[in-house]
Amino acid sequence: MKLEPNHRFDAVQTAVEKGSATPTEPLEKELFLTLKGKGQDETVQKALDIYQDNYKREVIESFLLVDVSRGDIEKVLGVLPSVVDAFEHLFFDTVVFENRLDKFSYARSYDRNDYGHAMKNAAMDYGGESLKISMSAASSYVSPTAVQNEVRAVAYFMAQRAKTNSVDSNVARAALDWAKLALRAAEGAKEESTAGVEQISIALEIKNETTNAENSGIEPDDILR
Repeated sequence: MKLEPNHRFDAVQTAVEKGSATPTEPLEKELFLTLKGKGQDETVQKALDIYQDNYKREVIESFLLVDVSRGDIEKVLGVLPSVVDAFEHLFFDTVVFENRLDKFSYARSYDRNDYGHAMKNAAMDYGGESLKISMSAASSYVSPTAVQNEVRAVAYFMAQRAKTNSVDSNVARAALDWAKLALRAAEGAKEESTAGVEQISIALEIKNETTNAENSGIEPDDILR
């Protein structure tokens, strides 16, 4: 990683301090004017407000660090995609991370504040799904497949650690209980989401039911879909 994620902000701020020429890139130009008290772009101002608030900054940066989509960020945090775009360009350029190793290195060595260090490392360790849940009071939808994959990965990881480490039986039982609960929830969601497909599949086995909504109990539009 050759540059810091906030390299564009640093460059614009230096230009303001030295009285250099106004940048030509639109967002950087507006940031330049905003720092001089002449800005009129509400989106850039909102992005700057987030950057200048330690808590908000760490949250948005953590979401961007693990590639949470703009739509999910808006759903969980209520921040418009345009503001996130401006923030990423001006204050947290994720292009500087060439790979996941760069991201892990950045998170592990982050020392701006303890909260940011903890949040960025949690994001890298547990992923975007866990981050969304932690910030949405568990109201965020989690893909059943994501749950299953995560439980499998954690179970394998814990099994490997158990070979070389003493594992407390209470901790092991608690972990197993949570894994079972997560998998049951995932299986329930899968059954619920596929129930309509199974119903139509059964109906298609009998030609009369595919053409007769009264007999099949399925609306024509649903049969067509």
